[in-house]
Amino acid sequence: MLAVDHLVWGVPDLDLGMADMEDRCGTTVVPGGAHPGAGTCNGILPLDGGVYVEILAPDKGQKLDQTIGEVLAGLEQPALLGWAARTGDMWALKQEGHFKGYDLEEAVMTRRRPDGELLEWRLGRLEGRSLGGVWPFFIDWMESPHPTDGHLAGCSLRHLIITSPDADELNRFLRTVGLGVTANEGPVTGLEAVLDTPQGQVRLRGRDMP
Repeated sequence: MLAVDHLVWGVPDLDLGMADMEDRCGTTVVPGGAHPGAGTCNGILPLDGGVYVEILAPDKGQKLDQTIGEVLAGLEQPALLGWAARTGDMWALKQEGHFKGYDLEEAVMTRRRPDGELLEWRLGRLEGRSLGGVWPFFIDWMESPHPTDGHLAGCSLRHLIITSPDADELNRFLRTVGLGVTANEGPVTGLEAVLDTPQGQVRLRGRDMP
C-alpha cells in the first residue's frame, strides 16, 4: 500500500520560507540540504506518520538556468506545488504501472544533510506529466533514512484536497497504484493541504494551474 510521503511547498527564498512556515505552524522546520544539478535546496517540516512538508527553494550556490530552482525564484508568493507518494519498491511499482497503461520515468537523486550524511533516493514521475500538480510523483528512499527520522512532529496532515476536471481519470490511477487519496471533480485544477498545528489549522494552497 502506497502512502503520502511529502508535500512540496515552493518558496522563492529558503530562509524566509522556513521562517514563514515556523510562524504559520508554531513548530520547528529542520534544515535539509541542496539538490545538486536541480538548482534547489530545502527545509523539512515533519508531520505525524512519517509525512512531511518540503519547503523547496532555489539554491543560490548553484546555476539556476533551466532548473527547477529558476522556476522557484520566479514565484511571487509561496505555493503548494505538488505531492509525492512513498513506495518501498520502485521497480515493482513501475512494472504494475506499465501493465495498467502508465509508464514511470526514474531518476536517482541525492542531497547531503547538514550533519554530513548523504541521502539517496529514486524518484519516479509519470511519463508526460511534470513533478508538480495534482498527479503524484513517487519516491523510494532505498537504504537512506527518511527525512523525518529522529525529528519530533508537532503537526499532522488532516486533509489533502485535490480538484481536477479529469478527476475520474486521476482516481482510476490512484486506485490502480493503491493510494488512499481521492480527487474531487471541479472546473479548475487545484491542490490544498490542511494541517493541524499548535497554531490551529493551517491551509497550504496551490497556485492557479492549467
